[in-house]
Amino acid sequence: MKIKKVEIANIKGISSHVFDLDVFPNKPIILVAPNGFGKTSFSIAFDSLLDSRIDLNKDHIHRKNQNLVPFLRIEYEENGITASVQADNATNNIGTKFRTFVINNKLTAKAKILNISGTRIPVTSMEIETTILIPTIPQRVGFGYNFTESKRNFGVNGKILPNITKLISCAPFLKNIKKSVSFPKFAQVGYTEKMREMVIRINEQSGTSSSVKNWISANLTEEISGLIELKFLIDLALQFGGEQITSVAEAFLSALEIVDLQKRLVRDFNKAIDYSIYQAEKADYAGLLQSVNSTRIPITPTEDGRKLIIRWPKAHEISNGQRDVLSFIALLMKARRTLDADNNVLVIDEIFDYLDDANLVTFQYFVTAFIEDIKASGKNIFPIMLTHLDPNHFQHFCFNRHKMQIRYLQGITNNPNGNVLNLIKKRDEPMVKADLDLYFFHYHPDKKELLAEFSALGLFPGIAHSDLFYTFVRSEVNKYLSAAAPYCPFSVCFALRIKIEGYLFNRIHDPIKEQAFLECHGTNNKIDYCDSIGIDSPEIVSLLGIIYNDKLHWHNNYNVAVPLAIKLENITIRSMIESVFQL
Repeated sequence: MKIKKVEIANIKGISSHVFDLDVFPNKPIILVAPNGFGKTSFSIAFDSLLDSRIDLNKDHIHRKNQNLVPFLRIEYEENGITASVQADNATNNIGTKFRTFVINNKLTAKAKILNISGTRIPVTSMEIETTILIPTIPQRVGFGYNFTESKRNFGVNGKILPNITKLISCAPFLKNIKKSVSFPKFAQVGYTEKMREMVIRINEQSGTSSSVKNWISANLTEEISGLIELKFLIDLALQFGGEQITSVAEAFLSALEIVDLQKRLVRDFNKAIDYSIYQAEKADYAGLLQSVNSTRIPITPTEDGRKLIIRWPKAHEISNGQRDVLSFIALLMKARRTLDADNNVLVIDEIFDYLDDANLVTFQYFVTAFIEDIKASGKNIFPIMLTHLDPNHFQHFCFNRHKMQIRYLQGITNNPNGNVLNLIKKRDEPMVKADLDLYFFHYHPDKKELLAEFSALGLFPGIAHSDLFYTFVRSEVNKYLSAAAPYCPFSVCFALRIKIEGYLFNRIHDPIKEQAFLECHGTNNKIDYCDSIGIDSPEIVSLLGIIYNDKLHWHNNYNVAVPLAIKLENITIRSMIESVFQL
């Protein structure tokens, strides 16, 4: 399974656009685009999905034209077959293939009017929107399980029964039996008589609890296997029973107790399941929030009528980072409760863009745990994160590089020159590596010719001399600054490095220090060296590190030209680079 494309029309800032994603499940998916490109529109499209249609806020219709029809389509590939599902304001079949959930910033502006000495004064404040974790709390119905009574009802060997109190408080177990076990089958004559007969035979045995359980394993296993629904319930009890249920005999006895509970409660059995699951989820919410709450203010789920909610402190009472992490974790837990289909889409809209390093690591930890949890359940999750930040540029963005899928939504028209691209792909070849790094890709007053080496590697001979390479990349800068012709992003990056380093080198005027400068690896280190010997560089030089520090290495066919080209198209960046070439 993979999602190939997402098509959106008539939603907020998007008139019509197809996002080519080609992404696989169970790996972080980072969609990068500048502000104003349409990331929020992407998020709103998914956030507006109801089971039956797209329910779009009137302010989110494209150009607020109520005659336009909002549209969302997901194209996917499964088992080699390409198909699609779609939704508009009248229909929705996306839910037949994907369950969706959106996490976005819940900070809102609230206004109220104060009346001071007859003067009405408007006052605004920033507040975090109340989070509704569970919209409808189930009816308060318990199982009424009494271990002592259960043993007495079983018969003389009731001592062998396990206490299933923890099992019927285990939310995953209860969800599984509600979803997958057909309890009406236990009312069928075949099941009823067979189970009654087995209980009679168990009670005829004598000895210790351990010996009676051993007898069950030796004598009833084959009969149990013939009762398919009972066997399924036993397997679930073994899976979730923990230390209380460690053998088939104990799981079988637990299953008998659960069947007895269901027969006694009848319709209230499912209500008891729902309420027990709710209690477990409420406790999970409370425990996790407490474990990550670094504020002095208690933050815990509370019941408000039939809803379980979190009322957040005023925005000024906690830091932005604390607010974003706490609200994100609460919504992520809500997402985990919602995303239970075979294929799920989680959209996270930019809320992590302004976190500090530690909170960003926290964010990534919980996203990774969320992915692993869903993956372990045998389901797929597409965790789509929208951002204007390039994850490759920030060292504290720590998702495993081999798992992270980065897609740059903004297309580029300026592709790398083929000859320069081939040079980058082969820059680590032993016969050229050292000379390329020293004489070509950075400034050096001496010249170097590598015609034989270029010929051996199948590289373009027209840039086999460092002088020719310098001339070529400088000509690409002229194209870039004129904005009149396509240019090579890699060449602009190289030319900028060479220009800055040459500018600094020519201000040293000391042979020993010049040599020390040339031996520094990397433009940043060369700038730092100049600072250490009293040669200051213009501030604009450091700011442009976002361009010249790009690691121009070709890894696994990842097109590093895309993020570089996107940054180069920024108007301010272009103006700054023009200023550097005037030094």
